[in-house]
Amino acid sequence: MVFAAAPAAAVEWTPIAGIQALGGVHMFKGDRGSISGNADAVFAPAIRLDERWSLLPSLRSTYEGTRRVADVLGTATPVQERMEHKVAFRAVWADPSSRWRLKPGISYKLSFLNETADETWGKGLFDERLWTIGGEAELLTVEPHSVRASLDWFDASYPNYTSLESQAALRFSGQPLARELVGDQILDRNGVRLGVAFDMPVGERLRLDAGLSTVWSRYGRQKVVNDAGQFDADSRADFLTSLSASVRMPHEWNADLRALGSLTFGAGVLASNQNGYDASRGKFLAKFYDYRELSVTPA
Repeated sequence: MVFAAAPAAAVEWTPIAGIQALGGVHMFKGDRGSISGNADAVFAPAIRLDERWSLLPSLRSTYEGTRRVADVLGTATPVQERMEHKVAFRAVWADPSSRWRLKPGISYKLSFLNETADETWGKGLFDERLWTIGGEAELLTVEPHSVRASLDWFDASYPNYTSLESQAALRFSGQPLARELVGDQILDRNGVRLGVAFDMPVGERLRLDAGLSTVWSRYGRQKVVNDAGQFDADSRADFLTSLSASVRMPHEWNADLRALGSLTFGAGVLASNQNGYDASRGKFLAKFYDYRELSVTPA
């Protein structure tokens, strides 16, 4: 018996890495100013298997030591420190004779959020674990512009979150604790994200980028609260729709001096079947989590 194998093409490996650190001073009224900083490190080698297939693994870690206000449980919650670690793997299929590009991928992210300076890493009430599996299909129009469509499934969990029924009327981070947020695993959610986007030239110098996405999230353990402060059988479900459009104009004075001006318009709508119930006052708040927002961002 004779075995034969075709000669394999050489695998090309290109390491890409970077580290960024920023420092500064933040001050709050009534507190002494303190020095803090942010850091970001990434390692993302590009592996080309052949003329069609490439692999893009990546590892990224970020740290934010600058105090900020985060949207937690629908309230403005001061955050002392935040740290994230994300590992991702993406394959890219790109046939030289085709305008299509296919990009399946998977990622896992650990997020740590400390509300106080003495809180232990990994013990934060709102530490998050996030799995994402999905892919993107890209159609090249006029090089390098394209139209893209993506579909992702995600699962987010908060292993440290728990709130007892006896704590429902207590104040949390300066705000009354809503009754719909009482229990274990009630912040855990999973869902699907669908997105479409494109970019195209406008005239000789302008570039237009636009995108539309919708995210459906289901909170399996969070039941809908009614006007009596009791729970219905239905679980909470949210629909978030986002639209963005950006106009960019690059300018180059010489090989060493370049600039990029942009103007971005954004809109977002969240529709939820969940209501709010202020346990400390016995007040029912219908459609408490719904919102609409518009934004304009020059840069």
